[in-house]
Amino acid sequence: TEHVGNGVAKLFSCVEHDGLVALVLERIDAPSLEQLLERGPVSIDAAVRVARLVCETLVEAHAAGIVHRDLKPGNVILEKTRTGRTKAVIVDLGLGKFMSADDGVDHAESGITRADTSMGTIQYMSPEQMLDARSVTGATDIYAVGAILYRAVSGAPPYGK
Repeated sequence: TEHVGNGVAKLFSCVEHDGLVALVLERIDAPSLEQLLERGPVSIDAAVRVARLVCETLVEAHAAGIVHRDLKPGNVILEKTRTGRTKAVIVDLGLGKFMSADDGVDHAESGITRADTSMGTIQYMSPEQMLDARSVTGATDIYAVGAILYRAVSGAPPYGK
């Protein structure tokens, strides 16, 4: 995450045990977007401000070859800076993947993602991700931002629960 800037939670360590990997990330004492949306919908202006902050971080992440694949309100922390501004910090890159440099798609086999497997949270998952979680590009994160925007202003996910 050091290449992505300060819009992604900082990675402190990576621990492996019995074939499982755990990421040790910074603790951010601020509410998630999910916690705020549990109170109800927000104004279009507020939703667009948050979406813009998330998109600014995604531009950096995608430029670094990282696709989140599980972007949802619970994975966006809204932290106040020392100057009083709000910044969106993306957390939980547990389903994240690196895109290959040639075509933006990761074609390598891994123990985590198979071509016939969908991974993520269904309410915010792009159609192409449902079909093949391994071959997604940054567009799947952009789709999730749209679904988050819909939820923020309507009070419900685009396709229900």
